[in-house]
Amino acid sequence: MARLRNWVARLACAECGTVAPMLGILAIPLCLFIGLAVDHSRALTLKARTLEALDAAALAAARAMQASGASDEEVIAVANRYFEERMARLSSWAVAIDPLAVTIDRNNDTVSLAASGKVDTYFARLAHVDQLSVATTSAAVFGIKEIEVGLMLDVSGSMNDFGKIDDLKDAAKEFVDILMPGTPDAPKARVGLAPYSSAVNAGEYSVKAKGSSGKNACVSERKGADAFTDASPLSGQPFGSKPTSCPAATVLALTDDKEKIVDKIRSYSPGGSTAGHLGIGWAWYLVSPRWNDFWSAESAPGPYDDKKVLKAVVLMTDGMFNKEYELADNGTSAEQARELCESIKSEKVVVFSVALQAPPEVLPVLKGCASSATYFFDVSSGTELSEAYAVIARKLTELRLTK
Repeated sequence: MARLRNWVARLACAECGTVAPMLGILAIPLCLFIGLAVDHSRALTLKARTLEALDAAALAAARAMQASGASDEEVIAVANRYFEERMARLSSWAVAIDPLAVTIDRNNDTVSLAASGKVDTYFARLAHVDQLSVATTSAAVFGIKEIEVGLMLDVSGSMNDFGKIDDLKDAAKEFVDILMPGTPDAPKARVGLAPYSSAVNAGEYSVKAKGSSGKNACVSERKGADAFTDASPLSGQPFGSKPTSCPAATVLALTDDKEKIVDKIRSYSPGGSTAGHLGIGWAWYLVSPRWNDFWSAESAPGPYDDKKVLKAVVLMTDGMFNKEYELADNGTSAEQARELCESIKSEKVVVFSVALQAPPEVLPVLKGCASSATYFFDVSSGTELSEAYAVIARKLTELRLTK
């Protein structure tokens, strides 16, 4: 047994003598690989911060041109100042930034910026790479003169719970206050309201929507070719009249009357189930130019292709989409919601979505509806709801970044 132990020990020692040099050889490329990853990460961070600085500079330059009619030289000076201020925090990074390139296109109302630079490497020098290059661009539109927003507001029965309806009223009022500050230099904003529960109450527009007077003002979805389009019911298919009940809250067409909007929201009371797809559809119709023959002249939306009009819808619910009227033809409320959202986004309408203490099952629908991940808000309290609406309003009042 002792002889066997001695043999194993000698073998292990021999193996150690073989493995150690191998590990030494492999350590060199391994360290180089890790070092290159570190240098690459620094370059990516530089690019992200450069883009952030470019975005801020583009917006500042666009505001200067819109608010004061600044000359090209003044616009360029503003852009450079904002960019340099935000890049100053990288002064210890061994970074070299090339002069900022500013392009002003007054025909298309844009200010475009481009920046490039280099960051010194620490580890890549071993491979004779002393610097890594980065380049990025940004642009801002400075000619937006009007914002059009359709607010989809959940007034279903579950909004009675835990004071959620009051939280929604407060949040929506704050949204309107930010969007319509009443200052002379604020972009013109018009807001329309699409409250919903078991159905949508089209109010004074119900006859035109359904093509007949019917027993009430409640409307359901339409089926057929226009089910997921924004074709006007006056030129396409009318809406259904299947609902036996709907909220007392009625649709409000686009208006810049801030007091009227707030009073309408304050009057809402909850009740009924959740036909979320109908709320989505009617929020879209409020800003659709194809409905110009439906709404009054003062509420007519601007064209889709007008770069000076920003169109958006804000979707909101606290529950599952659980009520539909054309299941066999159109699918469930959630399925119809997805179809409608895709159609809305195809027209370049910006979509925000807000889930207030909503069940997990509805979150994928709302996430999918939003124009981007940052335009979806999952909130659990009145405070968070107000913050979400405030963020949305501020995003809308900012000049759009186009790149």
